[in-house]
Amino acid sequence: MQELMVYAGQMDCYENCQDVIDKFLDIAVSKTQVHRVTDTYGEQIGKTVNQHTILTPLKKEEVLYVEADGSMLLTR
Repeated sequence: MQELMVYAGQMDCYENCQDVIDKFLDIAVSKTQVHRVTDTYGEQIGKTVNQHTILTPLKKEEVLYVEADGSMLLTR
């Protein structure tokens, strides 16, 4: 059940996830519970993923393209 909650939680907003789980399994789950389970598993996975990430320095001839999410920036 937790695996399904995590899968649904990463696909859509938590409120819609509770509707999907209820529709497919006929089990009522609160959006808060979906958030808690998804957050807990995300923290655990984040620790293991970040342990193995090694970034190598760029060479002078390499080009680095960077994009920033500007949704929180005032554009006027």
